[in-house]
Amino acid sequence: MVNLDGFFKPQAIAVIGASQRVDSIGNRILRNLIGAYQGKIFAVNAFRQTVLGLTAYPSIDRVPIKVDLVIIATPAHTVPQIVEECGKAGVLNAVIVSAGFGECGTTGQELSRRIFECKKAFGMRIIGPNSFGIIRPNSNIYATFAEKKAVPGKIAFISQSGAFCGSALDWSLETQVGLSAV
Repeated sequence: MVNLDGFFKPQAIAVIGASQRVDSIGNRILRNLIGAYQGKIFAVNAFRQTVLGLTAYPSIDRVPIKVDLVIIATPAHTVPQIVEECGKAGVLNAVIVSAGFGECGTTGQELSRRIFECKKAFGMRIIGPNSFGIIRPNSNIYATFAEKKAVPGKIAFISQSGAFCGSALDWSLETQVGLSAV
């Protein structure tokens, strides 16, 4: 059985593509984590020294500790190189929220192929690309761009569709039925 603790019980998370821009996915994910998560949070942004009050590191290999999980929110063309850098830095778990892969023709498919090669070469586990992210209400992990928070509970919801994940969050709030993971 594969150990998924790096996704569901991370001690340290890095957001690659963390941003000061309020309308960016990297900003929303970082804000969600800062607002709830109790573990260590690292911002990775090659162009800024700080993001949302956190020290920003130019790349994952400059983060001072090994992280359990990276959330990648950068343009699609940058993702294969970032996944390779994560593998070289010993990061085994990544969530890619970036879009622009298999749904974007041959160029996107080539990017996906390169990500898969890195995944195999470094023994990584990857959720995505084009992922909704991960939510663990009982652990205050909101590594997603969704603005809503789920009611904590014991039901896990897994879907390939971000729209269904959003609907599960709405349902959780409307019915007050708790979720353990999305």
